[in-house]
Amino acid sequence: MGELMLKTNEKPLSSNPIIFSLVRAKTLNVIEQIGPIRTVYLLMFFGSTCIGTIFNGAYLFEADFSYSNIRSASFIEVDMRRATFYKTIGKNTHFQYTRMQETNFSDAVFDCTQINTRGFFGSNLAVSDFRRARLLQCQFVYCNITQIDFSATDLRRANLTASIISYGLFDNAVLGSAILWATNLSYANVSTVQCSGSVGNISLCLFKQALTLENAQMQNQLIGAPPASLLYGEGRLHCALSVLGDTSLIANDSRWKISPANSIFNEYRFLNDKYLKLNACIFTPINQTNQVEMNHYVDLNIYKTLIQARRAKATVMCHVGYSTRVIITQYDENNKSLGSSEPIQYRWSELLKLSTTSLKLSVQFYNPIDHDQSWCRYVHLHVEVDFKTPDSQLLYPWEI
Repeated sequence: MGELMLKTNEKPLSSNPIIFSLVRAKTLNVIEQIGPIRTVYLLMFFGSTCIGTIFNGAYLFEADFSYSNIRSASFIEVDMRRATFYKTIGKNTHFQYTRMQETNFSDAVFDCTQINTRGFFGSNLAVSDFRRARLLQCQFVYCNITQIDFSATDLRRANLTASIISYGLFDNAVLGSAILWATNLSYANVSTVQCSGSVGNISLCLFKQALTLENAQMQNQLIGAPPASLLYGEGRLHCALSVLGDTSLIANDSRWKISPANSIFNEYRFLNDKYLKLNACIFTPINQTNQVEMNHYVDLNIYKTLIQARRAKATVMCHVGYSTRVIITQYDENNKSLGSSEPIQYRWSELLKLSTTSLKLSVQFYNPIDHDQSWCRYVHLHVEVDFKTPDSQLLYPWEI
């Protein structure tokens, strides 16, 4: 390498493109060995010459790629938190399982192809800045982009499938025909997005594809509704009167199939549990000696994209008495059972099978004579994306 540099006859290294490319490739080959500080200076030395460079596995914390051309560069499993890509140009650039929190992509321009396996996949872009960036047809698939700033960003026909975009800012962003399958847009601000050329016309915004728009700021000062409850009205049991001993029949709740009929009541009772003592509203069988069941059937059609990618994770959390069990059964499109969970007493979580199209949630009071332990305080069922993005293990409150 030294001989090559001597043969430049003391001319600038960039004067001979062949020698320059060889030196650059050889130098970048040791990027993981020189430490983060030297790496940043090395990138500054090469300036805008990162075309086709493979940075896989490198540590690039706070690296500066401003004004660079990163066409066909690869950043797989790179730690580049707080990096800067201001006015960067990219095409066929690949970011996968990359740590990119608080990264600056403002005014960047990416020339993307709609059907492409390169882009942002499974990466963590939380609290990053994409203001005024041009991201036409770019891929943001299974990414954590919580609190991202997409202000005045061109996202037309971009693919945001199954990404979590909670608290995202889309001030005057262009979102026409962007794919939003299974995205989480809770608490995002999409009140001024442009979908077909003008603010106020959202005919080409595919918000109905999102899993949830809960508490999102929509146009016309509307607030996004929470997802439809898979269980009860508010996900919990309800007692009309908070009076100890008072009961009410729940036969008018058509979402539950109760067997035998008219055997389940709500009751406000003191629970003397092993770990918890409190007054609570519960489900309980009354005047029964044989097993009583409550069955709830859940259509999973809105999760089809996630299920077919084996990225749909179902989680059940419950609080039941010791003579009560909760069981989840998966069914295919022909209503054939694909198997049931073990009895759940507190928590269960599992990836849904590839051919699953519906679930049956069963609450079974198998010994109703044991009145003190035949009760169900609550059952929560969540179906969400199985995220594999780095530093994103706890994205949901029920995972804590």
